[in-house]
Amino acid sequence: MSKVNKPKYDKLHETDVQMLTRIGKKFAILIICIMLLDQIIDLLSSVLDVVLEILHIAMELAETGLEWSLEMLLDTEHHQNETLLINVLLLIIVFLVFRLIINLPRINRWVFRRCKAAWLWHRHKERVSWHRLPMDRKIKIWTTYLTGMSCVLFLLTM
Repeated sequence: MSKVNKPKYDKLHETDVQMLTRIGKKFAILIICIMLLDQIIDLLSSVLDVVLEILHIAMELAETGLEWSLEMLLDTEHHQNETLLINVLLLIIVFLVFRLIINLPRINRWVFRRCKAAWLWHRHKERVSWHRLPMDRKIKIWTTYLTGMSCVLFLLTM
């Protein structure tokens, strides 16, 4: 499959309406997030609850299947199966936690480097874009952002 090269969006050649639309979308999302913060948190907690419930059902199914298999293969009782499964599960959990603790500094460095590289790339791109803009465009952008921030602060103080 060939990649279709989309034309790059250039802030230098955008019209005033495109600039207002681009900045207005940012402030609209910010205002919606502020106004619906309680509902967003409630939705995220509901989604987390459903995911954990599905995970619990999947674990119960796996445990039942393993108990049934052990009963058939080793001719053991229910209590012996549970004891064996819990001991094996505890060994697996201890091993995984041990590996996580050993690899945590490396994972932390990797995530930090990736975030820092992404931030530096974004900052450089925005700085170059800002320096290329003419002065009248910079004034319009500053005015738009100041107006948007005053609307957000007015909304917060209501």
